[in-house]
Amino acid sequence: MLKTFIKPDIKFPMFPFIYAYIEGAYNKVETYQDFTTFIHGCMNESETTENDVKKLAYSTIANALYSIETKIAFESKELELLIEKL
Repeated sequence: MLKTFIKPDIKFPMFPFIYAYIEGAYNKVETYQDFTTFIHGCMNESETTENDVKKLAYSTIANALYSIETKIAFESKELELLIEKL
């Protein structure tokens, strides 16, 4: 029997409006692959956009979902990668 994917139920802020756009994309997530692709897309958007509001919105959502999925805070992961380089 295949295990079904249940995406985390998160609440998006109503303001700024960019969250409504991100929520629309999140609502289309149906599989685990869609979920990981969504997180990756949010991380990429937060790194490439010039708009500070979009950068914060995308990184907030990506970091929250990453933390929910891995049970590790995204900030801790950055520290872990830095330590591995030493």
